[in-house]
Amino acid sequence: MKVKRQINRLITLRMALFTSFIELKFIPYLLKTGYCLTMKTLFSDDPINGLQEEILLEIADDREIAQSRLEKITLENLYNSIEDPSLPHSYAGCSAQLAIGFAELHGLRYAQEDRIAFGTLPEFEKLTHQQRLLILEQTIQHLNHVANDNGMETVGSTLCAAILCENHIYTANVGDSTAYLAVLDQKGQMSQFKRLNETLHHPTEPAELLRLQKAGKEQFIRYDRLMNLALSRAVGDTALETYGLIHTPDLSHHEVHLPPNGKAWVIIACDGLTETPGDSDTLDIATLIQENQEKNAQEIAKILTHHAFASGSTDNISALVTSIDPSLKMAKYVAVFDGHGGAECAELLRTLFHPFLKNTLQQEIKA
Repeated sequence: MKVKRQINRLITLRMALFTSFIELKFIPYLLKTGYCLTMKTLFSDDPINGLQEEILLEIADDREIAQSRLEKITLENLYNSIEDPSLPHSYAGCSAQLAIGFAELHGLRYAQEDRIAFGTLPEFEKLTHQQRLLILEQTIQHLNHVANDNGMETVGSTLCAAILCENHIYTANVGDSTAYLAVLDQKGQMSQFKRLNETLHHPTEPAELLRLQKAGKEQFIRYDRLMNLALSRAVGDTALETYGLIHTPDLSHHEVHLPPNGKAWVIIACDGLTETPGDSDTLDIATLIQENQEKNAQEIAKILTHHAFASGSTDNISALVTSIDPSLKMAKYVAVFDGHGGAECAELLRTLFHPFLKNTLQQEIKA
């Protein structure tokens, strides 16, 4: 008990030093799993953690997009004040070092329940393809344990993440957020466009419906929902486990063959970007990217989110866009978390995704 009190004091001190990067309510899980013994590796020496990198954000109101202002702020500080009703509803920014751009809109929702994360993963290139997928899976397992330990019974989130390493992409998906790959040839024509996560976790999707039928849970599907939730997999929402909801991610590995002098992007987005009225959402994304291929990642992300809003999306709308550069040796990641029932679960994920992913990577390298 004395040792645990000393560890608690050490963690509290680190919390003060690192500006509450992890909220105190998450400490019991960190103690239980042993993460407290490696707090230094969780917090320090990060080349880039997107939440803490100071970014020049373009901030506006959804309904007054033309009247925007620039403000130098960290994404973490912006999110910390996100529930302030006076905060403008639209913002976009980029990490120039990583060629990652993002844009988020409240849309017609009062609160912004989406969260995003991005950063770098030094030494990721040392792992095999199997190990790379394994650390994604283990990171999500840890995040699920945190959600369970914090009583997130009726609040949850999707999780869609992609790690880019040279010309390889590794994705993990829980829920109905999406990852896309767009490849243009040297003439600027779209040579490949596809969704990287093949299955969206809705209870009526064929693969998910079959899983629920095998588990004897089909009777809990009502009006295309699993009880009251449009998802059949999520982080959090533990009260729905008895009805067939699971937290297991779908994992995938894709090798990108970039044409000579071609361009390629990965787009990560919540369902607010893709579930607009009509059936041409995927086509619209491909067309918009091709038409705006000379713009940077931030501008493309803004164009995509504003197009979804103008097309009738009533949800929060978030998108991250990053280019694929096979010559870039250090791996980078992008992730989106679409919260529901409140922003608590998505906030937990954006706070802990980077340190848990980094810690799991380091443990795998040492193994």
